[in-house]
Amino acid sequence: MKKYIVGTNHTGYLESRNFYSLPFENFKFKKFYDWCKIIDHLNFRLKNQNHLFCHNFHNDILIPCKPDLYHFFHTVSATKRPWIVTHSGHLPRYIANSAYKTNIEKGFKVLAGINCKKIISICNNSKNYLMFSLEQFPQYKEA
Repeated sequence: MKKYIVGTNHTGYLESRNFYSLPFENFKFKKFYDWCKIIDHLNFRLKNQNHLFCHNFHNDILIPCKPDLYHFFHTVSATKRPWIVTHSGHLPRYIANSAYKTNIEKGFKVLAGINCKKIISICNNSKNYLMFSLEQFPQYKEA
């Protein structure tokens, strides 16, 4: 039986606890770097803080190795590959700034896209908060 490669961009506690370290027989998890992670890392090294947008965004343009599927925690992706996101709070996660509503709408547009295969809420509160947030953008609620 084929062993599927599932990519992720973080391998911290939340990812490990919820999907990365679970003993799936047909799935192998692997950390992949992308341009957003590189920008976020450089921003953290220079300014000692995460990049407001890139910390929870993924884009694998020009990245040669690509998995069969991506699974993220609190991250939305602009990849052309299928992906899943698990969340425990607000999704998409962007820190409020002058373009907050525009960025949130872009995030919901990506979540409503055909490549996002599943949104997994850790609890009912997370799901309810996501549904409440979608009230501002009813055009994405059905998707």
